[in-house]
Amino acid sequence: MYTMFFISLVAMGIGILFLALASISFYFRAYTNKRAWHGKTIPFTVVGLIFLIPGAVMLYITYPYR
Repeated sequence: MYTMFFISLVAMGIGILFLALASISFYFRAYTNKRAWHGKTIPFTVVGLIFLIPGAVMLYITYPYR
C-alpha cells in the first residue's frame, strides 16, 4: 500500500518539476523576445500534466488515513 503512495508522490513531483521547467522556458523565451509558446514550453507542459494528474489521483486514492 505504501509503495503506491510513494510512487504517486514521485509521479506528482516529476509533474511539478516539468511544469516548473515549462514556466521557466516560457518566461525566458518571452524575455529574449522570442515566441513564448514555441520551443520546449508545450512539450514540458504536456509531460508535466501527464505525470501530475495521475499522480494526484493516485495520491488521493492511496493516502494513508491513520
